[in-house]
Amino acid sequence: MSQKTYKVRNHKKIEHYYTLVDNVGEYLDLMASHDGRTMFVWKEKGEGHEITYGAFTEAVKRFSLGLNAAFAGEEKSRVRIAVIGETSPRWFASYLAVMAVVTYLIRMLPLTAFRKPIRSRFAQSFLTYIPFAVLGAMTFPDVLYSTGDLRTAAAGVVVAVFLSWRGKSLLTVAVAACLAVAAAQGILMLI
Repeated sequence: MSQKTYKVRNHKKIEHYYTLVDNVGEYLDLMASHDGRTMFVWKEKGEGHEITYGAFTEAVKRFSLGLNAAFAGEEKSRVRIAVIGETSPRWFASYLAVMAVVTYLIRMLPLTAFRKPIRSRFAQSFLTYIPFAVLGAMTFPDVLYSTGDLRTAAAGVVVAVFLSWRGKSLLTVAVAACLAVAAAQGILMLI
């Protein structure tokens, strides 16, 4: 866990503590550590209600496991979940549950599926290149449409590929690609 806690004083000089976490799993663990303390107090149909951190954390976990089971076998990119309603602890719980399904459970799947070290050289080399392939697939389409003109974007891509192929640093490649785009836009404005 890489939690960082900050102390902040508001305009009334009341101190508040904020803890930053890296993912939903750490957030749920942090909430569970305050087990018996009250998290939400609300009024519904004239009646007062409250829920503790521990009970809320369990509700989020149950809901996220239910969502995961409900959409088991579905392609994750095709699943759409909408939460509509007035602000309430139930809405917040459903929000966290959806985040948990999308982030935490998907990350935990490989850890539970592959308990032994992977000995296959092919599988190891395949897994080594996945981050680069995913990063390329996510950024390359945006690179082509970032300037608003495919011709200027192509000029930047050509310069970036050439300089990176020559082994130049990331900063050099980025600055040169930006200058190539600016030059291409300047030339197109003159034409």
